[in-house]
Amino acid sequence: MKKNTVIGVSGLLISAIYGYGIASLKNPSKLFFAGTTVFPILITFGALIFSVIVILKGHYEGDNAEVLKMDPKVLKMMGVFTVIFSIYIAIFNKVGFLISTIAMLTSLLFIFNIGKSQRIINIIVGIVFPTLCYIIFAKIFSISLPRGILPF
Repeated sequence: MKKNTVIGVSGLLISAIYGYGIASLKNPSKLFFAGTTVFPILITFGALIFSVIVILKGHYEGDNAEVLKMDPKVLKMMGVFTVIFSIYIAIFNKVGFLISTIAMLTSLLFIFNIGKSQRIINIIVGIVFPTLCYIIFAKIFSISLPRGILPF
């Protein structure tokens, strides 16, 4: 299969899923159009347009287009990441931002940073970074993040 075709079709699928997800967003302001819905809509349309461009580029290159080579290690890693992110999405609202993000980030760090010396660093970064993000967004900027099972 041509590399551009695979990337372009993948981009179209991801854009369609993202577009479906943002379809239920409501604009909080009736007077001002550029509310919370504008940026996600622009991202969706931009991704759709660029995905079509990538597909057309591969089509116009014809037989000269680069062929995609499937590496079993890469496919396995993609499967692992897909499972981790699917679990993250499934538990995000129920468990809350802080706990679900700590679990997701820490698990990804343990996959990338293999070795005994990295364990402590993985745990520290996996806990400190989401906690700082939560403090900055929820407490300083007053942006509502899912609390989940935590009382604060």
